[in-house]
Amino acid sequence: MKTIDLGTWPRRAHYEYFRRFDCPRWDLCTELDVTAFRELVRSEGISFHHAMVHVVTKSVQETEAFRYRIRGEEVVLHDRVHPRFTDMDKGSELFKLVTAHFLDDRAAFVEQEQARSRAQAEPFPPESREERDDLVYLTCVPWFSFTRISHAWNLSKDDCVPRIAWGQFVPKDGRTTIPFAVEANHAFVDGLHMAQLIGAVQKNLDAG
Repeated sequence: MKTIDLGTWPRRAHYEYFRRFDCPRWDLCTELDVTAFRELVRSEGISFHHAMVHVVTKSVQETEAFRYRIRGEEVVLHDRVHPRFTDMDKGSELFKLVTAHFLDDRAAFVEQEQARSRAQAEPFPPESREERDDLVYLTCVPWFSFTRISHAWNLSKDDCVPRIAWGQFVPKDGRTTIPFAVEANHAFVDGLHMAQLIGAVQKNLDAG
């Protein structure tokens, strides 16, 4: 993690402009092609949901704008962020928040992620209430598609943790897509950066 020198930071004017807003967060919804990736993880015996948590978190590592955070009057840039994601136990209608440590290797990450989820009995353990900002919040709503989604969050204009969601598989012209939504703080993230993240996610899905 490093602290940004605001005096020499090229984005300073944009940061200060959007930080004045009562609600500087904005969101975008698009779709991703998961045809090949879905088949790949199925052949590997890996949960699509947990594999997506890895792909999305990996893509956030590759997109600098999504790793900036506000700490008081300072701006910091995390070298790495980690996922806090929703998960459900089989046979349950209730979700829990699970925090995992990101690993580059997908198989190792998914194994760790699933083990953490199985071991977690509480829906909101103490760590889910920690004031950490080296996170990305992820959720999946596999029961339906959508064109927009909103999230619960405290009314703090300095909240910079991205919130990312995806939905149901949608057959389309012989391919399979999913809706994919991203919410971020405009103090750091513009349309170009949204495109960079979405492009990174699609690239990583295609690469398998």
